[in-house]
Amino acid sequence: MGQTYAAIDQSSQSGTAVLGHLDDRTDTLLSSSSGTSFPGSPVEGQPCYRTDEDVLYVYSDSAWTEVAVLGNEWTADAECSFQQLKEMRVENLAAAEAVAAGKDGHVSFNTGSGELQFIDQSTDNTSKQVRSVILGTTVQKLVLGQPLLDASNPPTAGFEGTTPGHRGWVFDAANELASWSVPVPADLLTGADLVLRLWVVLNQAEDNGDDIDWSCDLTSLVAGEPVNSTSTATAASLTDIGTDSSDAVLHTCDIALDFDDGDNPIVAGDLLTMEIHRTDLSEVGAVTLLAAALVYTTDGGVQ
Repeated sequence: MGQTYAAIDQSSQSGTAVLGHLDDRTDTLLSSSSGTSFPGSPVEGQPCYRTDEDVLYVYSDSAWTEVAVLGNEWTADAECSFQQLKEMRVENLAAAEAVAAGKDGHVSFNTGSGELQFIDQSTDNTSKQVRSVILGTTVQKLVLGQPLLDASNPPTAGFEGTTPGHRGWVFDAANELASWSVPVPADLLTGADLVLRLWVVLNQAEDNGDDIDWSCDLTSLVAGEPVNSTSTATAASLTDIGTDSSDAVLHTCDIALDFDDGDNPIVAGDLLTMEIHRTDLSEVGAVTLLAAALVYTTDGGVQ
């Protein structure tokens, strides 16, 4: 058992005996009550070094609490029962740590890029990054696949450029319809609007200041509820092409999606359906839709 203070009775013990007990107490303090078990009759704040475990304990709240693993135990999978760990930070590095044997799971903060990085040697033998997120500012893009075309009034297939060309859908008449259905991303920041971004190519030359117009109807569907809800018409999207623009010039068009619409609030995990069409081709005529993405502000997994 770990050393325990010997009792001192000054009224009945000789000076030599008292000095012996004091000497024992000094040894006990020097060794932190070391032993292969805990000392008897501990008091609050008393330390004990367990020689069989290579662990330092402190007696607190009627129990021995582990505070540090010592010696060679750190070469194993050390475990400590800290109640709170304050001001912890990972290693700061100017560049990503090189992948090497024994580095699997190493975590560091890249001061150059502002990213948290970790080494995944066992799976991919690479250094991976966790994006630095500024709440309310950092955005993500969910690339959408090919749209579903309306059976009675669809856009037609189109081709732009040379080999390799760019295939898409030509919107050259009002009310040609195409749509996407996509789950709302789980890391959508609550309270932030979204954008449906379209990449389109002009099918003819256009004049300075002409607008590419788009309209969108959306529904936000919730599992367990009917899907025949009333759709919401978003605010019209007008994209100014700027200066005179020749045929086959690429432009991006953004359609704002209101997260707190009264009929179709957009909530992470819901199913969002977006149907687009042109309503006015008087300024910019036909365009070819090449790609689309849902752009949203991310919470970075912070809840």
